[in-house]
Amino acid sequence: MVDTCGIICEPPTPSFIQHKCEASGGDFDIEWESIESKPPIPAYVLELGQNHTNFNEVYRGLETKYRHQYLEPSTSYTLRLRACQGNAVGNVAHLEMTTLSVG
Repeated sequence: MVDTCGIICEPPTPSFIQHKCEASGGDFDIEWESIESKPPIPAYVLELGQNHTNFNEVYRGLETKYRHQYLEPSTSYTLRLRACQGNAVGNVAHLEMTTLSVG
């Protein structure tokens, strides 16, 4: 858990929990640390892209775990994660993952 005190203008950057982020043939299980702040973080935003482009939002909410299914096997993806607080959007944490081959 990341702890922040007082009022902040920009939400802190979330951190992926690397040893809990796993890939299979067509799925990713992703987990990140929660952020405790005042005011509280109302949402985390997770985006998925390939070759650091074409990012699409795949999750928005308060959970700190996400499973993405139906990905192409043996394919590299980039995940971007940020915290949102009101109109402020925090810095992005990046994670590179590759799905495993099937067969």
